[in-house]
Amino acid sequence: MANKKFLWGMLIAILTFGMTVAGCNNESNEPDGAGENAVSGKTYFDSDTKIVFSATASGAASGTYTKSEKNWQDGGYVETATGSYTWNETANTVTLVPGKRATGSGEPLQTKTEYRASMQAWGDQVIAQYGEEAINQQFATMGFSSLAEYIDYAVEDAFKNVLYNYAFSEDDKALFLDEQLPANIGTNELVGQTYNGMTWVGEGDSGHNEKDTSKTYVFTADTCTYTNGSSTETYRYAYNSKMKLVIFKKPTNDRDAVYTAVASNTTNSDEYNAAQVNDRYILLTCGYNKTAKTINK
Repeated sequence: MANKKFLWGMLIAILTFGMTVAGCNNESNEPDGAGENAVSGKTYFDSDTKIVFSATASGAASGTYTKSEKNWQDGGYVETATGSYTWNETANTVTLVPGKRATGSGEPLQTKTEYRASMQAWGDQVIAQYGEEAINQQFATMGFSSLAEYIDYAVEDAFKNVLYNYAFSEDDKALFLDEQLPANIGTNELVGQTYNGMTWVGEGDSGHNEKDTSKTYVFTADTCTYTNGSSTETYRYAYNSKMKLVIFKKPTNDRDAVYTAVASNTTNSDEYNAAQVNDRYILLTCGYNKTAKTINK
């Protein structure tokens, strides 16, 4: 059975922030092994994650990968997923196809069937604790008709294909991956609007989030300009109006310059340099409140 602490923590996160901990669907129909496999035998790093791509022979249709999360207590890594991958040399993309996933850090890897059973066991626990009606009401605020519908979504999301663009640093020491935005779901409730960010006020459990008018998000049909004081960033975005989520993606046009600046410090390891750069281009999923016009990171 999945780690109870993790599963209860997941429920708390869902009920507290009003949004799922799972990402948005990003299915891919990319063909197997199109062209040369540039990521063969390579390893991707960001500050929390490592993805190791197996080496493939010429003419292979796919390879295997292992995804791990950093254990910050000892600096090592814990496996969280394994599966297969395909590539497209022309498009410079790689697709991860999960075969097994862990429900929490340090938990055993599970097949999709086993993962669903763990999620269902967790669902049975929270219903026994809080009551089915109360739980379903909470999930209704997230766009789900019931906890059962959420579990169906979470399982499918955990085992979805994930499509990345890939590139390499000029010195060929770093593999860059940036996940493509998912397809939009529902109606764009953000276009033409200005939203504000949120700031935590108070200390510990006695604090709360408040609207922060110094943080603004100005949306066009497919871009968002975020301003925080004197700092401004422009992102591309996707939306899920059913779940009130917005997914931000930072353009990678400055990535080479960022890497050069980081790598110029010769005391850094190659892993550190790659992680510092890749961190900047991870998709950021946030909840939004249409009525209050706020974005909650």
